[in-house]
Amino acid sequence: MNILGKVSINGAFSTTLLKILDQLSVQRPMIICDATLRSQQVVQRLIRHIEHTPRKLTVFSDFSANPKYNEVLQGIAWFKNQQCDFLVSIGGGSSIDVAKCIKAFHNLSPAKPYVEQPILPSELKHLAIPTTAGTGSEATHFAVLYYQETKYSIADQSLRPDYVILDAQLLRTLPEYQRKAGMLDALCQSIESYWALKATNTSRRYASKAIELILNAHQGFLMNQNKANQAMLQAADYAGMAIDITTTTAAHAMSYQLTANYHIAHGHAVGLCLPAVWREMLVHMNLIEDPQQRQALSQVFDEIAYLLGFQEPMQAIDWLNHFIDDLQLLRPQLKNTAELETLVSAVNVQRLKNNPVPLHAEQLREIYGQVLNQGSSTR
Repeated sequence: MNILGKVSINGAFSTTLLKILDQLSVQRPMIICDATLRSQQVVQRLIRHIEHTPRKLTVFSDFSANPKYNEVLQGIAWFKNQQCDFLVSIGGGSSIDVAKCIKAFHNLSPAKPYVEQPILPSELKHLAIPTTAGTGSEATHFAVLYYQETKYSIADQSLRPDYVILDAQLLRTLPEYQRKAGMLDALCQSIESYWALKATNTSRRYASKAIELILNAHQGFLMNQNKANQAMLQAADYAGMAIDITTTTAAHAMSYQLTANYHIAHGHAVGLCLPAVWREMLVHMNLIEDPQQRQALSQVFDEIAYLLGFQEPMQAIDWLNHFIDDLQLLRPQLKNTAELETLVSAVNVQRLKNNPVPLHAEQLREIYGQVLNQGSSTR
């Protein structure tokens, strides 16, 4: 077996991993996975397989769903103390992000916070094994962590995992809610990537493929069918490759505070935001001063609608809302105007700069109103 950057298989991921470790002469691998996944049989079996080889294995699980800087520091300490020479992340975006952060920071000076230092070249390799179909983190060069209660994004081309194993068998125990949220995350990443200001022909090919796979596989995926699980893993990977080129737009920027305030999954939050963001952009196309840019964006919106199976954007937006309702994902309720203003003020304006239509506080209020059932969803 040749070492491939990305391997798509159906079962036996541990055998594939061991072959890669053999070919790379890895002696001291470090597995990064959360505590829940670590206790599951599939990971326990992998640990036993590695421990039956001459390798010295380290397993790190002491991190939260939204990884914190101090947790990453602990991971780096383990990595150094055990003299690890390879990273294996197993899980969703959190596990993969922790591994990326360890790779980014392990060779930096401890004299000042790592988040304040430039990332240096590193020979350390990272193999990612996603167990959710949604984040696409295995295909991106950025990661997120919380430093002093502030969300930090770190980015460097070296942080994109060097190897990836996509194994549908790992999705068999994925809970229903995570299936729904992950699928929405992949779909929204694809749509946002397609309309993003940074979009390229290549990113749009990836996004188109992801949308096609999601539409074809979503019913079987929700029924936990193996073929659909594999297709959704590939869809999330394509969505990740698209967003790796373009980064996200307003729907993602607005979703983060919903996740924090209402304790819903990221994919759930961004799924609620995207149809309202799209509708608001259609209403405010006049905010784009250049008529040629307006015309070009109008064509892009038509193309996205077509990819979703519709002739015009409003039909696609209505379908997206019905799609989310059919998933029985609840919409949080605004309690008062002060809560609305808190949401609006928390949006990172830097993340809005990639949005094709300029959105200001007035538009953000309207979008949150639609999302949280306090505004009109029709015009």
